[in-house]
Amino acid sequence: MENLSEYCLRVAKDAKKASRALAAVSGAKKNEWINLCADKLLERKDDILAENAKDLAAARQSGLKASMIDRLTL
Repeated sequence: MENLSEYCLRVAKDAKKASRALAAVSGAKKNEWINLCADKLLERKDDILAENAKDLAAARQSGLKASMIDRLTL
């Protein structure tokens, strides 16, 4: 199992690789993908907000600071 440093390094390398691939994609294709993602998020809005409410309840119960809870709130 990888530790946090290894995980962060792997994610950064993956992001760099993805950025190179995205650089070759047309603006129209990027916009198409962004709009598709937005549509999918809107379709799942109720599910996302319900799961966020569970996360917020758990955060409050665990005593997380209000400022951190604010960052979790959608």
